[in-house]
Amino acid sequence: MADILLISDDNKLIQIISEKVSLLRNKDKINTCSFREFREILTKSNYKIILLQDRGEIRQKDIKFIKDSCQTSEIILLTQKSSSNIFESYDLGIYDFITPDEENISMMIKIINCLKKIDCDDTLKNYKNLLYNTGIINAQGYAKIKYLKENFQNIIEDKKALNGVLCLITLAPEVKTKVSINRLSNTISKAVRSNDLIYNDKNGLYYIILKDTNIEGAKLFIEKLQQEMNEEYSLRAGIIKMGIYNFEEIDNLAKNSLQAAISKNNLLCDLSDISYNENGDWLNNEYENKKYKLFLNSYKNKLKNIIEPIFYRYTKEFQNKIKDAKIQQYVNIAESVFCINSNEKQSELIIHFDGFTKLRIQIIHKGMDSSENTNKEFQLNKFGEKELTKLLKQLKNEFLKKED
Repeated sequence: MADILLISDDNKLIQIISEKVSLLRNKDKINTCSFREFREILTKSNYKIILLQDRGEIRQKDIKFIKDSCQTSEIILLTQKSSSNIFESYDLGIYDFITPDEENISMMIKIINCLKKIDCDDTLKNYKNLLYNTGIINAQGYAKIKYLKENFQNIIEDKKALNGVLCLITLAPEVKTKVSINRLSNTISKAVRSNDLIYNDKNGLYYIILKDTNIEGAKLFIEKLQQEMNEEYSLRAGIIKMGIYNFEEIDNLAKNSLQAAISKNNLLCDLSDISYNENGDWLNNEYENKKYKLFLNSYKNKLKNIIEPIFYRYTKEFQNKIKDAKIQQYVNIAESVFCINSNEKQSELIIHFDGFTKLRIQIIHKGMDSSENTNKEFQLNKFGEKELTKLLKQLKNEFLKKED
């Protein structure tokens, strides 16, 4: 069985290409056929490489038929250097192109590289089948989330992964019953690069490690996903810069980020700012890492023992005292929010943690011309029940304040 099929109606071209290929690769047999014959031949035989003569406007139909009929074959287009639409042919799926007068060494490199790619694809397919049959990955090639946790230390030994971004992505709660999760899976498959890592669970939550990517690049990636899904099928995403060596820690940060995006009805939330020191440098230094973890644990205790119970208490109290308003609140490391909302106006108390010693507090009003927003900073060890209670009362009073 020959590895290469040459499709052409030009006898002179067939002779030139056949001789060159035979001289370059003695072990590679080449068959030839006309355009009248090629459709029938490809339905019966399989070739590694198909050398396809460029027929101008009919080129698109020829390439599409070959890609549909021979999914494991690669196409090398035989064309002239002056040929237009060569980039269009790449988009349609050709591997490369060669010209009749191309130097032997150049043609040899393209054909050998193409054959190597096919061999690599076959090897990769075998490995994927093995992983699928053992239940490690699903039909789309995504691994289960538990394998991310089990192999996290091995993953971050890859500097490209360590220098990347972890994204948690899911459908917004209100659209989960309106669109198949397969649509999101297919959209992600088309958007990621071959070296990015994807994990998911049965509930439609995706963990994606975008290698060698910064936060801005991750934001563009998620925005692109949303564009492909269309605005009616909203996504929610939490992102965090890789570089944290403990899976539980980075997992909690990413989940908190996702929770914040869901609660605020935003496309995404970025928590990376709390994983940097005050100068904006990543915590690679062991001493800085210890300080960061010490302050983070201190803030977690404050969330659990002060912020969360007080938010809960005042939710109940304000629901009874403020008519025709909805009280919403959530607490996490990224930001803790207490919101009073009516049809006409909204007031929010937002607590941000900088990752070290400071809390940034904002009171933001919408639909209230006479109320000014508030911005304050507190040292972590100076912020307690008294300070939070005072801020919540200020929030309520300013919400209830009548317009002049």
